[in-house]
Amino acid sequence: MGMKHEFKIPKMSEQAARNMAEKAWDSYREKYAQYQPTFGWKSPGLACVSFKANGVEIKGTLALQPEKIVLDMEVPFLLRSFMPRALQAIEEEITKWIPKTTQKPVQSTQGASKPTQGPPKNALPKQGPPLPRNPSPQVDKTRR
Repeated sequence: MGMKHEFKIPKMSEQAARNMAEKAWDSYREKYAQYQPTFGWKSPGLACVSFKANGVEIKGTLALQPEKIVLDMEVPFLLRSFMPRALQAIEEEITKWIPKTTQKPVQSTQGASKPTQGPPKNALPKQGPPLPRNPSPQVDKTRR
């Protein structure tokens, strides 16, 4: 039985979506090498994916659709409890690679990329670590 999961992505060209999917899966492959993840394009918008969990190979497809990626995996019943963690890891990689794939450098008037100059004026200041709590008042037991 197939388990489908959709990941929302911003509107982008098919090539940008392919690049983002490849980069995300490469990053997933590096972080989770012990699961032997594989990725290969079957057609321009459809990739075959797989990984191993508890010695069992889980296969599926990754389909690029307008503003979403659909992951459809054939997961044996006994491994279904593993899938939420795997999906979370895949989604984290996709989320990480979206801005890297879709972001274009800001161009100056001379045509060279312009470095950013600190936070915008309306940005909130960064918060430091939480302050320690006040300890509960100590009762002096020596006085009666």
